[in-house]
Amino acid sequence: MKIFIMISMFVMFFSTLLSMPNKKEIIKYEKEFFEKECLSDTTMSLKVFFLTNKYTQIHKVKKRVVFRVLRLETGYKGPLHRNYIPQQISSSNAYGSMQLLRSTADWVFYNFANPKTYEPTLTKNILLNNVELNIRLGIKYLRHLYLYNNYHWGYATGYYNTGYKRINSYALYASS
Repeated sequence: MKIFIMISMFVMFFSTLLSMPNKKEIIKYEKEFFEKECLSDTTMSLKVFFLTNKYTQIHKVKKRVVFRVLRLETGYKGPLHRNYIPQQISSSNAYGSMQLLRSTADWVFYNFANPKTYEPTLTKNILLNNVELNIRLGIKYLRHLYLYNNYHWGYATGYYNTGYKRINSYALYASS
């Protein structure tokens, strides 16, 4: 009987050792927990800050450029910006933090998502209220413009602002 108990304890001990998560799994879990639980109750400016950092790393875009575009488009002043409201609509009907036109958002979503499963469902409300999607599409579009304009942030941000390859005061500020 004692041998049976010792063997079962031995098996339980080693099975727990084998089922313990490795360091990468722990870091992934902590990051997911932070994004889901901690960001759900934070201010919108802090959420925009963390989402911008996340997607600039994923899409390899300079953080400085994106934060300056956010400032020019919606007046975002950083993680401590009180009363920041990303649900803004411009006079040209651009929506959200990154001020995306629906046609641009549809194009980016279609070209960088799976075209077979795409249905044009990016409505005004989605672009306004889904801050993460708006930031992700805006950063992906900036990356595309950067590559399209031969790795030149001035032309990329000028194109983002006007729809044409030009360097204006917006592009000079955003790319400097």
